[in-house]
Amino acid sequence: MTNDEPCRDREGAAHGFTPGEDLTLLAGWEVRQYKPPAVLCIRSVDFREPLVGRRARFWLTSFDEAGELIALGWRDGLRIVSQVQDLRGQLDRIVEPTVSVQEEADYYRALAGVQGTPRFAAGVSRVWVEQYVANAENQQNVHEHTDLQSNPNAWLADVTEDPGQPRVSSPVPARTMHALTGRRVIHVASRGEITTDLRAVGESAWINDGTIVVPVVDEFDWYLWASRSNNQRHPSLRAVEISSLWVES
Repeated sequence: MTNDEPCRDREGAAHGFTPGEDLTLLAGWEVRQYKPPAVLCIRSVDFREPLVGRRARFWLTSFDEAGELIALGWRDGLRIVSQVQDLRGQLDRIVEPTVSVQEEADYYRALAGVQGTPRFAAGVSRVWVEQYVANAENQQNVHEHTDLQSNPNAWLADVTEDPGQPRVSSPVPARTMHALTGRRVIHVASRGEITTDLRAVGESAWINDGTIVVPVVDEFDWYLWASRSNNQRHPSLRAVEISSLWVES
């Protein structure tokens, strides 16, 4: 034992815990929680429900002069704002029916009454709809490592999967993340009530009773708060316990 270890022992005892104690137990992380929903990403042409208002991703592709695919990627953070429309012959480079999409910031500004927010037309074969679905995994003890931690090659799934197939992403516990500010989060209350469309607006912090909390706000307000009075507490701002919060991956 080094000279400073007895000092740390006395400090720990003063705060009500003993050296070597698992402090995650004090934060309530030993509680088995309800699983939050996963996010299913499915091509819009296969989606059988109304499209307007849905979160979406746009599948970007690039081809060389010979017509060979040379690159692809995803643009996310979008909302669909129209039903399917046929604009062929009216807009350049439109070769199939489209839907109009907006960046989420513009979508929420339009909902708030802002006029003239930008949008663009995207071919329906390349628009994928995000939908919450029941998480197929068994309920997870929050002491267990996440898949990424236990399997260092988990990231390879995104490389080897067919990008043209539906994809499912499962949220991860907020306590495993190093940075939370701005992330889309899901709150799962102690009785299983689920609240989605939230954004974390700060990092985790202790409060007086020893609970670790994270400040969150409704996503609608995440995009509008700065344009309003930012020197007053916003009605939707609240703190939630970190063990009940999940980050959408």
